[in-house]
Amino acid sequence: MDELAERLKNDGYDVVNTDLIPMACNIDLVKKPKYEADVLVVLACDSGVYTLETLFPSKKIVPALNTIGIGARDGQGNIFLMVKF
Repeated sequence: MDELAERLKNDGYDVVNTDLIPMACNIDLVKKPKYEADVLVVLACDSGVYTLETLFPSKKIVPALNTIGIGARDGQGNIFLMVKF
C-alpha cells in the first residue's frame, strides 16, 4: 500500500489516507464514519468493490484488480462459486 500511495503521489495525486481492511466484502469491517477522500482505490475482489459502492454511493470507487474467480457462503454455510475461473 505504501508503494501504491507513493506512486500515486509521484503522479500528482493527493493521497489522503491508506487503510488496510482485511475483508472488504465484510460490511462491519468497511463501515467507517467518514472516508475523507472523494475517490477510493479498492484492492479487493468484485464483492469488496460492490460493498464499498453500496455503502458509499457518493464516492468514486476505483477497482484496482480483476476478479477471476470468487466464492461465497450461503445461509447454511455451504460454499458456492459466484464467478467462475
